[in-house]
Amino acid sequence: MGNLNAAQKILLANAAGNPSELPEPGQSLEILFSHTLYQDATGTAAALAFEKMGMDRVKTTAVIVVDHKTLQVGFIDGDDHRYLETFSKKYGCWFSPSGNGICHSVFLEDFAVPGKSVIGSDSHTTNAGGMGMLAMGAGGTDVSFSMAGNPYKISMPEVVEVRLSGALSSCVLAKDVILNVLKEMGIKGNKGVCLEYTGEGLKGLGVTDRATIANMGTEA
Repeated sequence: MGNLNAAQKILLANAAGNPSELPEPGQSLEILFSHTLYQDATGTAAALAFEKMGMDRVKTTAVIVVDHKTLQVGFIDGDDHRYLETFSKKYGCWFSPSGNGICHSVFLEDFAVPGKSVIGSDSHTTNAGGMGMLAMGAGGTDVSFSMAGNPYKISMPEVVEVRLSGALSSCVLAKDVILNVLKEMGIKGNKGVCLEYTGEGLKGLGVTDRATIANMGTEA
């Protein structure tokens, strides 16, 4: 594929089997995720699926966050939370109880590692892209499969460069940047595309700004 951009370098570094080069866009690529993320709304069923795999420990840096069902209307949510906590202790996951924060924010602040990869059972998992991670949301069973150390198959994306220039003026936020990108690209599903932001405009964007842009990029 010739010279690689940053997105392609991260994809290659996290590809299963340590290949020497990447496939062409649209072809199959297997990713061996270094990190996984559950939240409590989808995590219980996903954890039960993991238990059926017969594993002794998780094979990733696995994070479970209680943040969705904190306003409890019965005993079920509390039981789910206790189950996820005991599951974490049994299989070696990091457990974040209710009140610590929203799952994608907790992950960004405490677990994100530039150049690594995360798959999570929450659509906002892409938030970790603000730290230069390969980050994507998926179904809970898919996350469990990755947590067991199995490669996850995707189609090699086409990398689209979004070049930022200048700096944010007063009352203009990172959200305005991504809203303008969505305006230009549309929101009808740019499937098979990875957005890579470049240019002088990046220098004025902090991690939370970049996370906002990465988080909403999944809307494209």
